[in-house]
Amino acid sequence: MSNGVCQNSCFSLEIQHSSASVNFGMSTNIPGFTGVQRGIPGATEFFASPATNYSGHPPAMTELFEQPGAVASFGRYQCTVNAAGESIDTPLAHFFGFRDGRVCRYVNILNSAAILEAADA
Repeated sequence: MSNGVCQNSCFSLEIQHSSASVNFGMSTNIPGFTGVQRGIPGATEFFASPATNYSGHPPAMTELFEQPGAVASFGRYQCTVNAAGESIDTPLAHFFGFRDGRVCRYVNILNSAAILEAADA
């Protein structure tokens, strides 16, 4: 919730596993998740970003659903934005799609307004 408005952010990671090509981008100013990432090094940087930019608790996923070819998890992310020292508490959802036993799609949904507000504090 930011200024009375709830804003969620969703970003999607599409993986072409046959060529090990990974391309995804974000247009937000969320610390550690801005810009276009490419290739395996970009994916590695993306998934390592929370450890660099945030401290406190890891995401607490409380619900997990699976079906052939997909897994979805839901929970909360409570942590501190290191750059500003401000705490956040946001709902969090992850979706993983699989093809041939490998991740082919990743979607992350969270309250980006809360993170941006904490980063600007």
